[in-house]
Amino acid sequence: MNVLHINGSDLVGGAAIAANRLHNGLLAKGLDSHLLVGSISSESDRVATVPQRHFLEDQLARITWRLGLNYISILSTFKISRHPFYEHNLSIVTPSNWLTEQAKQSILAGFPIHNIPNGIDTDVYKPLNSEQSRLGLGIPVDKKVLLFGAQSLNDTRKGGDLLLKALQSLPGTLRSEILLLVMGEGGEKIAMSVDIQTRQLGYITSDSAKAMAYSAADVFIFPTRADNLPLVLQESMACGTPMVSFRVGEQMKRFSPQ
Repeated sequence: MNVLHINGSDLVGGAAIAANRLHNGLLAKGLDSHLLVGSISSESDRVATVPQRHFLEDQLARITWRLGLNYISILSTFKISRHPFYEHNLSIVTPSNWLTEQAKQSILAGFPIHNIPNGIDTDVYKPLNSEQSRLGLGIPVDKKVLLFGAQSLNDTRKGGDLLLKALQSLPGTLRSEILLLVMGEGGEKIAMSVDIQTRQLGYITSDSAKAMAYSAADVFIFPTRADNLPLVLQESMACGTPMVSFRVGEQMKRFSPQ
C-alpha cells in the first residue's frame, strides 16, 4: 500500500504534526509513505513540496479570506496531481467523520472515502502532577491558569481576538487571580492588551513540554471559529485538562458538553 499525506506544512502546525506522526508510524510498520506539502522544513527523500506562487496567491487571499473561502487561493494545489508522489488510483482518508461528510459532497465523491482519526502518544500525553508542572514552567501554584494555544495567535480563525474580548470583560478582582499561559507565536499582543499576568511559552515543538503545559492548566481555551478536529483538544483531554471551545467541525460530536 502506498500512502500520500497532503498538507500545508511538514512540521509546523497541528495538522502537520498529526500527518508527520502518522507518516513516521507507517514507515515504522514497513509501509510506503510520503508527504507532499506547501512549505517544507525537514530533509527527507520521502517529503517533497509543491512550489507555490506566493505573490499571486497572497493577492487572491486578500479577497477570498474576506468571503470566508479559506485556502481556495492556493493555486499550487492544482499541481499536486502532476507530482511523482501522486498516483491516480486513489482512496481518500480523512481524520474525522465531519471531514468525511465534507469530502463526500465535494469533487472527491467519486473515490472511496474512509475515516481514520489522528492518534496521539498517550505515553507522553497523560495527566502529570499539576503542581510540579507549574513549578517546572515557573508558574505560581496558587493561580487559576488558563491555557490558550495555536500555531499563530494572530490567525483570526483560531479566535485569539474572541479570547481577548472575553478576558477584558472579566471583573478586575477575577483577573488578578488568573494567569494566562500562551502557546504559539504572537502572544505578545494578548499580553499587552489585558491586565492579566501572562506567561508566554512561544511555539513548542516538544511533546513532553506541551504535556507539561496542559497539565499545569486548569482549563484549555480554544475559541476557534472553524476547524476539523484540532489536535490540541485531543492532547488536552489526554492530559486530563478540560477544554472550552465552540461547536464547530468534529468537536460537536467528539466532546461532551458536560
